[in-house]
Amino acid sequence: MNAPIAIRSVGMISSVGLSAPSTCAAVRAGIRNMTVTGFRVRRDAPLSAAQVPLEHAWRGKQRLVKLLASSVAECMEPLPSTNRPDLPILLCLSETSRPGRPADLDESILPDLEDEVGVTFSREYSEILSLGRAGGLVALDRAQTLLIQGGVPQVLIAGVDSLLVARSLAWLEDQDRLLTDDNSNGVIPGEAAGCVLLERSSFAATDFACVGIGLGHEPVTIYSDGPFRADGLTNAVRAALDDARLDLADCSLRLTDISGEHYYFREAALALGRILRREGCREIWHPAECIGEVGAAISPVLLGYASVAARKDYLPGSTLIVQSSSDEGVRAAVCLTVLGKSDVQ
Repeated sequence: MNAPIAIRSVGMISSVGLSAPSTCAAVRAGIRNMTVTGFRVRRDAPLSAAQVPLEHAWRGKQRLVKLLASSVAECMEPLPSTNRPDLPILLCLSETSRPGRPADLDESILPDLEDEVGVTFSREYSEILSLGRAGGLVALDRAQTLLIQGGVPQVLIAGVDSLLVARSLAWLEDQDRLLTDDNSNGVIPGEAAGCVLLERSSFAATDFACVGIGLGHEPVTIYSDGPFRADGLTNAVRAALDDARLDLADCSLRLTDISGEHYYFREAALALGRILRREGCREIWHPAECIGEVGAAISPVLLGYASVAARKDYLPGSTLIVQSSSDEGVRAAVCLTVLGKSDVQ
């Protein structure tokens, strides 16, 4: 990557915090906020979930808009009002095939968001990416094109999702993917939104920037049978490292979207074993253990969490790799670094 992309500001809302600072502080401290919901699972047991304590009990698309607007408004707060019109936004949502997803979500969420935050986003460059968990990292690849080749000065990447929908929960339960007393190979459903503001890096010593992006596709998904070698994630991580001209051992940390399912832990371990050839990169963080499985919101949350950790100097090193895997096979990885502490040029 010839021109690194810097993260300038972040916004976040989750079950453990209604802002980026509070969410990041809670995740760093290992705080969880799982509450009993009105949903029931097998044997009529109540379901615990990572639920955002909103002011009102909004449901469906309206709840997604409220979550998204909170994170976007927080992320845009440092911007002068003159910089706000026609800002491109790359908006990451759940896969269109997921049960319980609002039918008209792709078509209506951007106008609804504009009404909620009072901002008009660029119609020419804004885009909806319905790719699930990996969408935010795929959006970084699109943002790179806009910032470097399209001459756009700033881009927002935002994501929102909620699994606290009856049809979505019933689908997860039917797939044996919910964490319950009877099933340890499952997730705690949650909801969240995240947003990051990106610019071309000025190469300032304090810039926290993306210096490598890699994408891949996994043919043997969580729904498939067959020999599993983690080809998709391995290819994505290798491509990101090649783009950044780094070795995996140069990264001090893997920041992942893993939320409890054995398949994704195995995938991360297989990819590590196939790429790592010398000592390093043994530490792994997975914030979903605190905020739950939050679907398409997780990648923007991971980017924001990494940025806050770098700014507050609690990253274990100057360079890390963020990796994400969607249920339908999309795989993505990005290398992030503090330029003033890195050898990356």
